[in-house]
Amino acid sequence: MANEEPPNLVIVFTRTRCIPSLKARLLLTELDIPFIDVNIDDYPEAEVELKKFVHGNTDTEEVGATTTPHLFFNERQIVGYDTLQSLTKLNTQWNKIIATLKTPQMAVNIPRLDVIDEKVKAYYTAQSNNKENSRHDWIPIEYEKLVSMMRKANLIKDNRVSLTKTYRNSFKGQDFIAWIMKEKKIRRSEALEVGQELVERFFSHQFDKDSDLTFNTEKYYQLYDDSDTGPLNGGSAPTNQYTRNLGEFNNLMAGIIQDIYACILHSDKKRIYIERLEDNTDFKHYITLIRETTNLDIEDSTLEERLAFFTNCYNMQLIHITYKYGIPSTIWQKRRYLYSVYYKIGSHLYSLQSILNGILRGNKVGFGMLWKPFGKIDQRKPYIIPDGEPLVHFAINTYTLSTPPIRAYSSENVVNEMHEAAQQLLETDAFVRIDSKKNVIHLHRLFKIYALDFGPTTEAVLEWIIEAMNMGPKRDTLFRLWCTKQYTVSYLQMDFTLNVLREESACN
Repeated sequence: MANEEPPNLVIVFTRTRCIPSLKARLLLTELDIPFIDVNIDDYPEAEVELKKFVHGNTDTEEVGATTTPHLFFNERQIVGYDTLQSLTKLNTQWNKIIATLKTPQMAVNIPRLDVIDEKVKAYYTAQSNNKENSRHDWIPIEYEKLVSMMRKANLIKDNRVSLTKTYRNSFKGQDFIAWIMKEKKIRRSEALEVGQELVERFFSHQFDKDSDLTFNTEKYYQLYDDSDTGPLNGGSAPTNQYTRNLGEFNNLMAGIIQDIYACILHSDKKRIYIERLEDNTDFKHYITLIRETTNLDIEDSTLEERLAFFTNCYNMQLIHITYKYGIPSTIWQKRRYLYSVYYKIGSHLYSLQSILNGILRGNKVGFGMLWKPFGKIDQRKPYIIPDGEPLVHFAINTYTLSTPPIRAYSSENVVNEMHEAAQQLLETDAFVRIDSKKNVIHLHRLFKIYALDFGPTTEAVLEWIIEAMNMGPKRDTLFRLWCTKQYTVSYLQMDFTLNVLREESACN
């Protein structure tokens, strides 16, 4: 069946596990450009049709019969994510490309497939059935960025105005004006307009009984409590355009976050330069993608899929929280990050502590906790890793300089990847150090804090370590001491310095 009219939608040919394809779809979503996705792994006839166009009118980053993503803006072709991203930065050229979608015309040189017609029809049917479904109800990215910058500048804080009165989570009008003028290099009149816009859009309110909608530099303003805005990954209604399968989604997410880590991590893979997330394209893609977790089908997932996904989710959620709310300056701020900020995954909310102690550790009491995360009737209990997986302690970002190296984990090979990480760390003196002369075994303090994850006794914990270690002299020495039982165990000091650093830098 031939297309009688151009769809005025971008047609994107993709593959299932192609990360550039995923990035292209995310970029189009962020730019609010409607598109349909034709997966050539699902539709073999699509690959046959696509081959007719590989030498046509294309902007291409490489030549290949079925290079993905391959996008059609009507007859204008763009091949490759990097090419697409580059074009979006060329205003004049990009505007001409977008214009091809807005002006109906008879398109001749475009793919002709039944699946395209079906997807176009389904798209417009969905649009007509749900006219209210738009991205306009999202909290604007510009506002999120502004608030993030204000927090990092310590502009938003608890302001004590008298002995008995404190304005929480607030800023003073004149402080905001001085800061925004310096930050954006704008005139005072322009800064006042920004402050006025904040008031008019109800992003803040005055501490004044007679308050009105006029911005006043002498008054204090309070941002609405973040807990009122819902989960950290909240936004518009999910599109469900990626996948409901947890394993597949994790692998797509892992491809994105691995690129983020390549940008923000120090060479030791432990220290995080949080400022590098500013204007980072891959992080923007992650923010868009993580909204889709409400679509995930966790019930039919495997243990390995949940282990990989929730580990990746924990590490990125901690980074996401820190980027949005700033580096914690008190223990109470840090506890809030761990206990009171959530992602929505499936139909449930997950804080960092519920992911670590509830899911990954098999619903065990965490450090400093009095109760298990999930009660008897908690609907998240079916998703826990039974008995917990001790290897997660070699994969989870501890938020300190004693953290293991941070990386992304795949759904299929997560246990082996975690085991390799454990083997490498157990070879270091930071995790296991043996004083053969005094028969003292020095262990990382995690083996004391989370001792029950490794075994019921100190002897059992050492047995777990021996079995996890690489064959070699260090393991042999530890094994001999363990066999003789003539040893004492000491625990090494941890460096509780935050592993989050500030550095003005950008990777793309």
